[in-house]
Amino acid sequence: IRKNFFDSVTRAYDYGIISELAVLYSLSEQKGSLYSVLKFCDNNKMQLKIDDDSDAFLERKIKEIEEMDTKDIKEYRDKSLAHCDKKYFGKTNKLLTKYPFKLERFEFLNNYVAETLNELYYKVTKENHFFGYNLITGYDLNNIINNLK
Repeated sequence: IRKNFFDSVTRAYDYGIISELAVLYSLSEQKGSLYSVLKFCDNNKMQLKIDDDSDAFLERKIKEIEEMDTKDIKEYRDKSLAHCDKKYFGKTNKLLTKYPFKLERFEFLNNYVAETLNELYYKVTKENHFFGYNLITGYDLNNIINNLK
Protein backbone atom coordinates (compact mmCIF):
# COMPACT_ATOMS: atom_id res chain seq x y z
CA ILE A 1 0.00 0.00 0.00
CA ARG A 2 2.80 2.40 0.91
CA LYS A 3 4.48 2.08 -2.51
CA ASN A 4 1.20 2.72 -4.34
CA PHE A 5 0.47 5.70 -2.12
CA PHE A 6 3.86 7.32 -2.68
CA ASP A 7 3.83 6.55 -6.41
CA SER A 8 0.45 8.30 -6.72
CA VAL A 9 1.53 11.28 -4.61
CA THR A 10 4.80 11.64 -6.52
CA ARG A 11 3.06 11.48 -9.90
CA ALA A 12 0.48 14.06 -8.78
CA TYR A 13 3.30 16.34 -7.60
CA ASP A 14 5.13 15.92 -10.93
CA TYR A 15 2.01 16.68 -12.96
CA GLY A 16 1.35 19.68 -10.75
CA ILE A 17 4.78 21.08 -11.53
CA ILE A 18 4.31 20.54 -15.27
CA SER A 19 0.92 22.25 -15.11
CA GLU A 20 2.37 25.18 -13.18
CA LEU A 21 5.25 25.59 -15.62
CA ALA A 22 2.74 25.70 -18.47
CA VAL A 23 0.78 28.44 -16.67
CA LEU A 24 3.94 30.37 -15.73
CA TYR A 25 4.96 30.51 -19.39
CA SER A 26 1.52 31.24 -20.78
CA LEU A 27 1.33 34.30 -23.02
CA SER A 28 -2.12 35.18 -21.79
CA GLU A 29 -2.50 37.85 -19.18
CA GLN A 30 -4.18 35.44 -16.79
CA LYS A 31 -3.10 35.60 -13.19
CA GLY A 32 -0.17 33.38 -12.44
CA SER A 33 1.82 33.81 -15.63
CA LEU A 34 5.17 35.52 -15.68
CA TYR A 35 4.02 37.36 -18.79
CA SER A 36 1.04 38.84 -16.91
CA VAL A 37 3.28 40.14 -14.12
CA LEU A 38 5.64 41.78 -16.59
CA LYS A 39 2.78 43.23 -18.65
CA PHE A 40 1.15 44.60 -15.49
CA CYS A 41 4.37 46.41 -14.59
CA ASP A 42 4.75 47.61 -18.16
CA ASN A 43 1.18 48.94 -18.24
CA ASN A 44 1.56 50.68 -14.86
CA LYS A 45 4.97 52.33 -15.28
CA MET A 46 3.84 55.67 -13.91
CA GLN A 47 2.32 54.27 -10.70
CA LEU A 48 5.31 51.98 -10.14
CA LYS A 49 7.78 54.78 -10.96
CA ILE A 50 9.63 52.64 -13.49
CA ASP A 51 12.85 54.30 -14.64
CA ASP A 52 14.46 53.91 -18.08
CA ASP A 53 16.71 51.03 -17.01
CA SER A 54 13.77 49.11 -15.55
CA ASP A 55 11.67 49.90 -18.61
CA ALA A 56 14.35 48.38 -20.86
CA PHE A 57 14.42 45.31 -18.61
CA LEU A 58 10.63 44.91 -18.90
CA GLU A 59 10.70 45.24 -22.67
CA ARG A 60 13.55 42.73 -22.97
CA LYS A 61 11.90 40.14 -20.71
CA ILE A 62 8.48 40.50 -22.39
CA LYS A 63 10.11 39.97 -25.77
CA GLU A 64 12.12 36.96 -24.51
CA ILE A 65 8.98 35.28 -23.18
CA GLU A 66 7.03 36.01 -26.35
CA GLU A 67 9.81 34.38 -28.39
CA MET A 68 10.47 31.48 -26.01
CA ASP A 69 9.41 28.08 -27.31
CA THR A 70 7.47 26.35 -24.54
CA LYS A 71 5.30 24.24 -26.82
CA ASP A 72 6.70 21.02 -25.35
CA ILE A 73 5.53 21.81 -21.80
CA LYS A 74 2.13 23.07 -22.92
CA GLU A 75 1.53 20.18 -25.32
CA TYR A 76 2.54 17.66 -22.69
CA ARG A 77 0.14 19.22 -20.20
CA ASP A 78 -2.68 19.51 -22.72
CA LYS A 79 -2.33 16.05 -24.23
CA SER A 80 -1.89 14.13 -20.99
CA LEU A 81 -3.70 16.17 -18.38
CA ALA A 82 -5.95 18.97 -19.55
CA HIS A 83 -7.73 17.30 -22.45
CA CYS A 84 -7.17 13.65 -21.53
CA ASP A 85 -6.26 12.88 -25.14
CA LYS A 86 -6.95 9.15 -25.46
CA LYS A 87 -3.91 8.72 -27.69
CA TYR A 88 -1.64 9.79 -24.80
CA PHE A 89 -3.67 9.48 -21.59
CA GLY A 90 -1.82 7.14 -19.24
CA LYS A 91 0.85 6.52 -21.89
CA THR A 92 3.69 8.72 -20.72
CA ASN A 93 6.30 6.86 -22.81
CA LYS A 94 4.44 7.74 -26.00
CA LEU A 95 4.14 11.35 -24.89
CA LEU A 96 7.80 11.58 -23.86
CA THR A 97 8.83 10.27 -27.26
CA LYS A 98 6.99 13.12 -28.96
CA TYR A 99 7.84 15.79 -26.33
CA PRO A 100 11.06 14.70 -24.60
CA PHE A 101 12.00 16.46 -21.37
CA LYS A 102 15.56 16.94 -20.29
CA LEU A 103 16.76 18.01 -16.85
CA GLU A 104 18.49 21.04 -18.36
CA ARG A 105 15.16 22.20 -19.83
CA PHE A 106 13.39 22.11 -16.46
CA GLU A 107 16.34 23.80 -14.77
CA PHE A 108 16.38 26.58 -17.35
CA LEU A 109 12.63 27.25 -17.08
CA ASN A 110 12.74 27.15 -13.29
CA ASN A 111 15.78 29.41 -13.01
CA TYR A 112 14.49 31.85 -15.62
CA VAL A 113 11.32 32.49 -13.59
CA ALA A 114 13.21 32.89 -10.30
CA GLU A 115 15.87 35.20 -11.80
CA THR A 116 13.30 37.30 -13.65
CA LEU A 117 11.13 37.75 -10.56
CA ASN A 118 14.13 38.60 -8.39
CA GLU A 119 15.42 41.18 -10.85
CA LEU A 120 11.93 42.61 -11.39
CA TYR A 121 11.45 42.99 -7.64
CA TYR A 122 14.73 44.86 -7.37
CA LYS A 123 13.98 47.09 -10.37
CA VAL A 124 10.50 48.01 -9.13
CA THR A 125 11.26 48.43 -5.40
CA LYS A 126 14.90 49.56 -5.63
CA GLU A 127 15.49 47.55 -2.48
CA ASN A 128 18.94 46.02 -2.34
CA HIS A 129 17.86 42.44 -1.72
CA PHE A 130 16.05 39.70 -3.54
CA PHE A 131 12.90 38.05 -2.26
CA GLY A 132 12.77 34.86 -4.28
CA TYR A 133 14.35 31.49 -4.55
CA ASN A 134 14.26 28.70 -7.06
CA LEU A 135 10.77 27.29 -7.38
CA ILE A 136 11.81 23.67 -7.50
CA THR A 137 15.08 21.97 -6.61
CA GLY A 138 17.39 19.78 -8.67
CA TYR A 139 16.15 16.83 -6.62
CA ASP A 140 12.57 17.63 -7.62
CA LEU A 141 13.58 17.93 -11.27
CA ASN A 142 15.34 14.56 -11.26
CA ASN A 143 12.27 12.96 -9.71
CA ILE A 144 9.98 14.52 -12.32
CA ILE A 145 12.03 13.22 -15.21
CA ASN A 146 12.48 9.76 -13.68
CA ASN A 147 8.77 9.46 -12.92
CA LEU A 148 7.74 10.55 -16.40
CA LYS A 149 9.78 7.79 -18.02
